[in-house]
Amino acid sequence: MQLDETELVKRAITAYCRGRSVVRQGFQKPGEDSAIEKHDGKSYVVLRNAGRVLAVYRVLSGGRIRRIEFDELPVGLGGIP
Repeated sequence: MQLDETELVKRAITAYCRGRSVVRQGFQKPGEDSAIEKHDGKSYVVLRNAGRVLAVYRVLSGGRIRRIEFDELPVGLGGIP
């Protein structure tokens, strides 16, 4: 099943709202600058609010997504080299 970009962003927002980060950080609504980004041939949903990265999800086969912890981020998404 191939999902379009809008549907993947919606899934990531739903996962973010249900996740532990909302409790830990307080709720920050993902903004319109949330989008799919590609790095090293892999796709990621990057949720942002006012330019700040709230959460990153790796897009897997079948339209599944998996939360990426900040210490696992690729350098192109703000990870540490």
